Amino acid sequence: MERVRQSMRGEVVLAWCALAIWAAVIWALGGENFGTDSTSRFLRPLIEWFLPGLSAAGLDLAHLSIRKGFHAFEYGLFGLLALRALRLTWRMPLARAAFIAVGVALALAAPDEARQAVSETRSGAWTDVLLDVAGASATVAVARVLPSRAKGFFVSDG
Repeated sequence: MERVRQSMRGEVVLAWCALAIWAAVIWALGGENFGTDSTSRFLRPLIEWFLPGLSAAGLDLAHLSIRKGFHAFEYGLFGLLALRALRLTWRMPLARAAFIAVGVALALAAPDEARQAVSETRSGAWTDVLLDVAGASATVAVARVLPSRAKGFFVSDG
């Protein structure tokens, strides 16, 4: 029994470490080095390679779409990691953990966008906070309706 508890403690620690590491990645991506000008240096050539002949307006739209899509992706993953850490630690009902996980995502997204709003190279926006929260909300909503086998990743309700 003690071995099972130690194994579970290790799993809990790993879950929180994964969440903290991903939060650090998100925070770093929100920094000065990942603004639109910086990412266009490597994204634009990729877009041009995949979609040759795209107009300048089309390139701008594709670049913006990728950047905004990544908001949803990074916070979607953050929401799942938060959900897992919460459920492993407190064994709360999945619905409550999902609600808190989205709140934790909001608690990261709002200050991240606020610091970008005062940056010289970035432009924080409340709409990006909404996009971030939407990404977290979508993934935790999917986790709530997964088949029971997949839900086991988030700790069963039983």
